[in-house]
Amino acid sequence: MLAVEWGTGQVFWSLVWFFLFALWLFLLITVFASLFWDRELSGGKKALWLLVLLILPFIGVLIYIVVRGTKVRARPNNQETFDYFVPTQNLQESA
Repeated sequence: MLAVEWGTGQVFWSLVWFFLFALWLFLLITVFASLFWDRELSGGKKALWLLVLLILPFIGVLIYIVVRGTKVRARPNNQETFDYFVPTQNLQESA
């Protein structure tokens, strides 16, 4: 009888903590995606950010958003992504 043992306040705080954890997980995934998509950062700086995120996961996400907040969601659109990963070839044959 778990429902009987929990009071209303405990359920509320459990939901708040669950929401905060889900929000942190979303931000962590967004920061990792932003970090790997960023073409302006060198490999060393990306590795340093990864270390910060691994050593200080909760604070590191907030630090990254404060420091690089304007570039967090700056990813190329679909055509730029396609052009970057798929080399263009001249498919027309001379007749």
